[in-house]
Amino acid sequence: MARLSHNFTFELHDIFVSGAPWNTRIMVRWTKHDTQPNRQVNSSWGIHYIVLKWFRTVSIDVYPDTAGTIAEMQQLAVAGVAEAVADPITT
Repeated sequence: MARLSHNFTFELHDIFVSGAPWNTRIMVRWTKHDTQPNRQVNSSWGIHYIVLKWFRTVSIDVYPDTAGTIAEMQQLAVAGVAEAVADPITT
């Protein structure tokens, strides 16, 4: 995604932290703003859910706005970025 969205910023809305050092849970809610090659600005939202154990990252789950991401990729394809609608990498 970062290869296709060159000009983006993240706006953080909420950061929730819970738990002891041996089992810390973090949730970050964000909005991504992206300017397309045709100067159209898109926004999509998402959530990161992070688990730490003794300050080491154990897992990071990312839940993006799927519909917003699909719309953004379609707009990039219309702007001439063929990779935006390429088949997924499976290997």
